[in-house]
Amino acid sequence: MTFRQLAFNNVRRNFRNYLAYILSSSFAVMIFFIYAVFIFHPEMTQGELGKTVVQGMKAAEYIIFGFSFFFLIYSVNAFLKVRNKEFGILSIHGMSRGQLNRLILLENLFIGSISIIGGIGAGLLFAKAFLMVGANILDIETLPFYFPAKALVLTIGSFFALFLMISLLTLLLIRSNRIIELLKGNQKPRKEPKANLWLALLGGGSLTAGYYLTVYIWDHPSLIKGYLFPVAGLVTIGTYFLFTQLSVIIIRFLRKRRSLYWSGTRILWLSDLTYRMKDNARMFFLVTIVSTVAFSATGVLLGYMQMLDEMKNQSPYQVDYFPFPDQEDKEIKTQISLIENELQKADVSYQKVAIKELVFYNKKQVYQLIKRSDYNQAAKVLKIKPLPTLKKDEAVWVVPSNGLLTREEDQPKTIQVNGTSLSIQKKNVPSVLSSYSLPLVVSDTTYGKLQQTIKEKPTLHIGYFIPEWKRNFPDPVAVKMGTVLENKLDMPMGSIFNVGAAFYVEMKQGLSATLFVGLFIAVIFFICAGSFLYFRLFADQERDQQHYRAISRIGLTEREMKRSVTIQIALLFFLPFLVAVIHTSMALPCLFNVFSASVLKITFWTIIPFFILQLVYFLVVRARYIRNLKRAMVS
Repeated sequence: MTFRQLAFNNVRRNFRNYLAYILSSSFAVMIFFIYAVFIFHPEMTQGELGKTVVQGMKAAEYIIFGFSFFFLIYSVNAFLKVRNKEFGILSIHGMSRGQLNRLILLENLFIGSISIIGGIGAGLLFAKAFLMVGANILDIETLPFYFPAKALVLTIGSFFALFLMISLLTLLLIRSNRIIELLKGNQKPRKEPKANLWLALLGGGSLTAGYYLTVYIWDHPSLIKGYLFPVAGLVTIGTYFLFTQLSVIIIRFLRKRRSLYWSGTRILWLSDLTYRMKDNARMFFLVTIVSTVAFSATGVLLGYMQMLDEMKNQSPYQVDYFPFPDQEDKEIKTQISLIENELQKADVSYQKVAIKELVFYNKKQVYQLIKRSDYNQAAKVLKIKPLPTLKKDEAVWVVPSNGLLTREEDQPKTIQVNGTSLSIQKKNVPSVLSSYSLPLVVSDTTYGKLQQTIKEKPTLHIGYFIPEWKRNFPDPVAVKMGTVLENKLDMPMGSIFNVGAAFYVEMKQGLSATLFVGLFIAVIFFICAGSFLYFRLFADQERDQQHYRAISRIGLTEREMKRSVTIQIALLFFLPFLVAVIHTSMALPCLFNVFSASVLKITFWTIIPFFILQLVYFLVVRARYIRNLKRAMVS
């Protein structure tokens, strides 16, 4: 048998154990390759959106490559620790240190080659589908498939260099170990885990302080920039000491409760849980932080996509024009004529609404007054319920586009306008404006009276309502019209022209690009986090086999073994997941500056796909692990 055959046979015999490592590495290679296919696509360099997406994907490539480096270092280290006894036996039979290093190097390169081939093969298989999905998400024309020669060279070169570098670094991990240490492998006696009470209190206090500041930011969103990094630091410190110190103290407390500890199989998994928590504390911390980043990033992107869709539906008009109050009437008519000519050229049918708004200030808050007749004119066009007759001292709230003052406690009962007291009727009637101020509808008589006391001229709002605009005013037409009119209209300072659909398309494309780039990175993070957990179990497998073989000799049944192992693996998989979910549930409302049902919905739909993925991973690993332990038990 040649040396290469020995290395290849070692990989082949341990292929099942290496499978999770190979699949995780292959997935990272696949995503790296697919992003490279997008980066080098000839049509992606055309247009600003394509260039922006390419830049984002280049940044993603660096992130994937860097994360893959740390993932591979951890993974290879876990496998080498399990094989220490094997290396010791080979050394006793005459294998020199140089030959052992060469064997490990060849094995790692074999595994790396399998991962690269598998990742690129999957990438080529799904490249066309990803191009189609990517074009759909980015809302651009379908990207044709091409032979990605540059992407192949970049992926193969980058990951071959990465696996070679990892292979060379792993030689240092066993270089200083003596033969007797290698032969002991994982059978070294474990010391009773100890915990520092003050560090445990520091961890609990840090988490409490971080969560308190997060809740405080919900009510004071302007503080988020100054508090974001301190909160992240407190939660990170708290999470670390939660797993390394506080968890050990909690388990010790449970073990002292004899009624709990001495019941059924609890004595089995609780006695071992202290060691597992201490041994796996840093890994739990790493998995929790990585999962939190993945959940939060995905939730923020999905949340902003939802907010953008809501913004699109909030404005009642598809085209808005706000001339400056001091602008001459002749100039206003010219610009209105240009807008309507473009709408007619595009064969777009519309209904025009003109509303005059009186602007005044009260307690540092900007308000607008609208005549009831103007409101009802717009209501007729928008097909909403008109307002009934109002008394001279009455005013009715209009729901603003950004949802401000919709809560009853936020609405004042009266407002003073230059000596005139207006009684506010708490009726949130639908908006007929595209502004983000706080409009009030008053009677025509009251409007005329107040207009004489307010120095500022009324603001004119021209809105163009397009029935069934999604069909009659599609996004490409809106974007083109917005570009043409921006070039034609000579807008003075203070005037505003807006094609809502065009703004929506630009924002959606930017967010979609971020979502497309970031989503797969989040998935890579999560899959690798699950792989960390699997490698930790794999490292403890031999010890567990000896443990359960010994206990089975004194009467432990297979059913009791399954129950004990299931609880331990579930804690291993779902404890970091649960902590990450709690962190994410606190972070998302803070990042959106609000705690509402919509944020809860976003959080729910962010967590559920990851939970399903984690549950599948748990069931597969549990089945394999129990099958291996059953073989070691005495029947």
